[in-house]
Amino acid sequence: AAAWIAISFTVVQCLCLFFFDTFWAFELLWLPILVSLGMAFNAANTIAMNEGRAHAGNASALVGLAGYIFGAVVSPLVGKGDILHSTAIAIVVLAALMLILSLFTRRLPADLQKAA
Repeated sequence: AAAWIAISFTVVQCLCLFFFDTFWAFELLWLPILVSLGMAFNAANTIAMNEGRAHAGNASALVGLAGYIFGAVVSPLVGKGDILHSTAIAIVVLAALMLILSLFTRRLPADLQKAA
């Protein structure tokens, strides 16, 4: 649900950045995106730690490293060309990636009870 909320509002955010140059529309569209990211990050960390419970330290390190890698890749991209357009494209691409990866997690077995 969080991924669908994020992708739908990022598409609207992208259209807003391409066609309108209003600060308030930009800021108000961030609210549902950030709420959905809060839901998705907590669920993603839980799933990642569940899958790597045998090596919890390594799994935690990889989860932390992934955030730094995406930050390092995306931050120079949003400064290329017109900053509004490049930011909009980066936001939509990352939201689509989040949606695709969240659909892959539906294939994982729900085995949280086995850990106890």
